[in-house]
Amino acid sequence: MNGELPVSEWAVVTGESLSPSVAALRAADRLNRLQSVSAALAGAATVIQVTEVILDQGTAALEARAAAVALLTEAGDELELVRATGYPSGTTQRISVQAPSMMAEAARTGKPVWLPSLEDLQARYPLFASINATGNAFAALPLLIEGHPIGAVGFSFSVPGERTEEDKAFLRTLAQQCAQAIARARLYDAARMEIAERRRAEETLREREAEIAALNARLHRSVYESSHRIKNHLQALASLVDVQLLEGRQRISADHLRQLSAQIRTIAAIHDTLTADTKTDGTVNALSVKSLLDKVLWMLQQTTGQGVIRFYAEEVTLPVNGGAALAMAVTELVMNAVKHGGAQAEVMFTVEGGQGILCVMDSGPGFATDFDPKAAAHTGLELVASLTRTDLRGHVRYENRAEGGALVTITFPLPAL
Repeated sequence: MNGELPVSEWAVVTGESLSPSVAALRAADRLNRLQSVSAALAGAATVIQVTEVILDQGTAALEARAAAVALLTEAGDELELVRATGYPSGTTQRISVQAPSMMAEAARTGKPVWLPSLEDLQARYPLFASINATGNAFAALPLLIEGHPIGAVGFSFSVPGERTEEDKAFLRTLAQQCAQAIARARLYDAARMEIAERRRAEETLREREAEIAALNARLHRSVYESSHRIKNHLQALASLVDVQLLEGRQRISADHLRQLSAQIRTIAAIHDTLTADTKTDGTVNALSVKSLLDKVLWMLQQTTGQGVIRFYAEEVTLPVNGGAALAMAVTELVMNAVKHGGAQAEVMFTVEGGQGILCVMDSGPGFATDFDPKAAAHTGLELVASLTRTDLRGHVRYENRAEGGALVTITFPLPAL
């Protein structure tokens, strides 16, 4: 431009009126600028994009030296800088709306602030001018939505002087477009976040429904398997009763009824354990030997009311069938030990070389020299033999201890789980 001032700055400095042709050119340029701003804002989806459009277009149209957009925080008591151009890198990022600055005043009062010189800025806002002053003339306009401020936009100009009415009208329109676009961007952000949250909730719901479906399937299998096991155990008890009936007895002794009661309670304990584990994860594939025997032996101690039952077991898990069979075998052997073996019974379960070893001992007279487990089947030892052979795949050994008392040992291979 051959060293001449831009048309807008020349008008500010001289205060002279522009020729009709120049004024028409300026009006057409401002109109084109506003149309460009509108088109650019239509594609601005975020607050940052909106502020970029406003500052880029505003500084270009007004030959501004610096510009900034700040928005009120959610609490409404502070202005937070969103974007700035032309200011030093250390520009304050957040100020109180009560702070002595032109943007804070514009946001607080809802009215524009026009400062034609640096002296006016220093006189009105001395603290702000000493920190953030950039330029020789200044303007700050509120960003209003339905009359309520949401922030402010500020401009600094190199050339001092009052802004023309055309400049002020352009800035007001620019601020209005900025406020409306920011409101749209916030609504868009809120809608996008709501949609994303809804999608996350729907995905969580689908995952939860899938988990519930899988849990229901496991519960169905567990209920079926538990029912099948209970049926098998009850059939074993029925066999004990059948043995008594086949012997032609018209009456069953109290001891046999106590043993039958103990086995029923053992089945109840097994079922209780299965139910508790099923509630935890929806399926039961194994039982803790230590936990199960602890429950069964406590029950036997309470049921018999005589003698002392001592118990030790290493922590190991067995398939449900094996664990249940072991519990029923222990019940039968302990009942016999309490009945025939004196005041004390001892149960020990250990693991050695991949084998599970159950020992049931008593302090009584021990087995007779001519003791034959097959001949003594009516005592329930046939049930022990059947459980050991069929469910545990092991064998039973009957002997007397050197220190006195009977010892029954069940040895079986520990299956891989």
